[in-house]
Amino acid sequence: MEVMMKRKIMRFYNTWKVLINYFMLHILLCNYIMGSILKQPCMDSKQSGETWSQEILDGHESRCLINFNISKIVFTSWRQDTIYKLQDISSHEMLGIFLYIFGTGAKVSQCRERFQRSRATINRYFANVLEK
Repeated sequence: MEVMMKRKIMRFYNTWKVLINYFMLHILLCNYIMGSILKQPCMDSKQSGETWSQEILDGHESRCLINFNISKIVFTSWRQDTIYKLQDISSHEMLGIFLYIFGTGAKVSQCRERFQRSRATINRYFANVLEK
């Protein structure tokens, strides 16, 4: 009688162990699908960093002081003297990234959102301007 009871308990235990393993596999697959296949774009603003920085430069003088912490005249002269245009980014956007972080104390994550660029791109262009 005890042997029968032990077998039933072991069968019950093994059944639950298999069910739990299937459940864990299901959770892992769902996490993979949600994280890798059904991705939602992060940087999806209609206004790129290029258009935003150009809007700041075309706008009122105080906007340049507020967002870049320098005057429009200084911004333009720095851009012409120190930075060249690269293939995928304009000189005023590159200088804008640098000044947005350096001048306002913004975090890289805030700069990513503002300029619609990846962390690697922000870091690369910040360092590029810093070297000049």
